[in-house]
Amino acid sequence: MQNFINAFPKFLFLFLCLIICLISCQKDDPVPAEEVQLELSEQKVRSQKMAFKDVIHFDRLNKQISGLSEKLNETSENQRLEDGDEVFEILTDEVLYMEYDDTYTYTFKLVRENPEYYIENILLYYNTETENYNEYLVQYEINAEQFLQIINEEILIENLNAKMTSLESGFVASNIASRGSCYIVCEWIPQPCGGNLEHPPGVNCPHIGTDLEAYYYQSCSSICFDFGDEDETIEAPDDPIGNGGGVANTNPMPGTPCNTSSGLTGVVNASGGCSIIDDGIADDCLIAEDLGIDCTALTLFEQDYRPRMSAPEIVIFDSMPRDKQLAYLANGQFATWKSEEHFLLPNSLYNGKGDAFRHAYWNAANVNDLGAILTEELTSAHEERPPSYTYSYLEKQMDLLNNQEGRLRWNWPLDGYSSLEESILAAINDGSLFYLTNLTNGSYGQATSQSQLISTNL
Repeated sequence: MQNFINAFPKFLFLFLCLIICLISCQKDDPVPAEEVQLELSEQKVRSQKMAFKDVIHFDRLNKQISGLSEKLNETSENQRLEDGDEVFEILTDEVLYMEYDDTYTYTFKLVRENPEYYIENILLYYNTETENYNEYLVQYEINAEQFLQIINEEILIENLNAKMTSLESGFVASNIASRGSCYIVCEWIPQPCGGNLEHPPGVNCPHIGTDLEAYYYQSCSSICFDFGDEDETIEAPDDPIGNGGGVANTNPMPGTPCNTSSGLTGVVNASGGCSIIDDGIADDCLIAEDLGIDCTALTLFEQDYRPRMSAPEIVIFDSMPRDKQLAYLANGQFATWKSEEHFLLPNSLYNGKGDAFRHAYWNAANVNDLGAILTEELTSAHEERPPSYTYSYLEKQMDLLNNQEGRLRWNWPLDGYSSLEESILAAINDGSLFYLTNLTNGSYGQATSQSQLISTNL
């Protein structure tokens, strides 16, 4: 016994050394990335879409969802998801259930009267520490094309950007709201179909006779941003979503897509109408609709025309509001279509009478939408391109003259015409516009040393 007591300090010393060595080895030899990925991918996730009435925890969830719906629609002085009146509806026709480790999540579709996102979900995460559900609003920052890809079960986009807001009985959680905006960062994890097979996101699993739906799922945590003077990023806690209960897993549960009369993609709102989401692309299409032009046609025209802009023209164009930019482009497309309609031979559209018509029509239409000063600045700047060949200055002279005449014909009703089109055709016939002769291909093409600028009535 005495020998053991005498040897104990040495034994303790050796034991401590061993512990230190082990800790040191762990620090010096981090776990390889592939091992981390293996551990992550081996998480068993049971995923199933089902009717709300069929969920295992129906009684408890029904009470929570009912209370959450009531709070969302309750008028209150407290901070809400929206300022002013709004209608929220949590759909229970179908829910997404995910079970993993010792916890689970339920994802519901959220429909509102004035949606701001194509996909908005309510996520209930079972917190094993509190034995209660944590409530989250998840809003996916996607455009119409991505929305339809998800609807059609096409390839989902990795690292799908989503905004997450923590809720407390329908209200923005004070501890989250006071810290600015919180965003969830999701990592796509492949869920095997079986037989060690994996398949792309969104593709139906070839399981037969099972309720398991295998695909890529999102394993999410949050990052919060403080929009103070310095836009300081607040580090997320180790377990920001679960608050001690683990990481929340979910996938987008899209609502019902719809189309407007002009063919724009929207999402069905709480009253059954079709709401267009402000995603930039939708904005352009709404403006295009007001301008009376197809959105796709306008987009293609911009893609074709912008590379042909001069440097000073681009400077002016980029300083304009988007609605003015699109009006400028739409008028260019309308002018092109009208010139093609009246001057069928392609030769007349390049330095011929059709070219003269197009420039005059474009300028007149732009004066109506942009004003005479901005129109002159833009269309004159367009001609400030570097010479492309010896006699290109003749093209510039022709275009500037026709631009000027077009700007004088902006008020065609007062001039006694039934349409702008009629006014510009009259200018062609009475010789108020100009075109070039003796071009490289006769009546069309580049100017030559023999080219002359003559009136269009000749």
